[in-house]
Amino acid sequence: MKNDGVSRRPDDGKVGITTTEVMVMGRSYGEFSHDLQRSWRPEAREVADAMAAGSRALYEDDLRRQIGQTLKRCRLELGLRQADVATRAGVRQTDVSAVERGLGNPTMHTLVAISTAVHARLQIVESPATARTDEREIPSASGVRQSVHAGR
Repeated sequence: MKNDGVSRRPDDGKVGITTTEVMVMGRSYGEFSHDLQRSWRPEAREVADAMAAGSRALYEDDLRRQIGQTLKRCRLELGLRQADVATRAGVRQTDVSAVERGLGNPTMHTLVAISTAVHARLQIVESPATARTDEREIPSASGVRQSVHAGR
């Protein structure tokens, strides 16, 4: 019997999925979906792309707000004003304000400078589904330790 991720019971001919990968007409769902999307009219592709971009934008907005709130909380715990953080970080006070409010698109340099000024550490962590246990700490030029988690 062909092993294509589908079980067939010889007695009744019914089909049941036995693996986590869904097979559609002998192909994985990803392959089937990709082929189907290629057959879409240009207008349908534009709508799908706009929806995906909108979803990404919402995620990025939420992420910027979370980072800003965390940096603000760290600043307040240290009893610092935005101007104090700006001086320590070598950025403008308006940059600190924008980051704390989750606005704009700050550079990595600005985020690292502000986080260092408030004794915080920026860290990218893999989602639990793909995380590995490998971790290395790398000293930065500023003396603040940065954790680097190995990818897949």
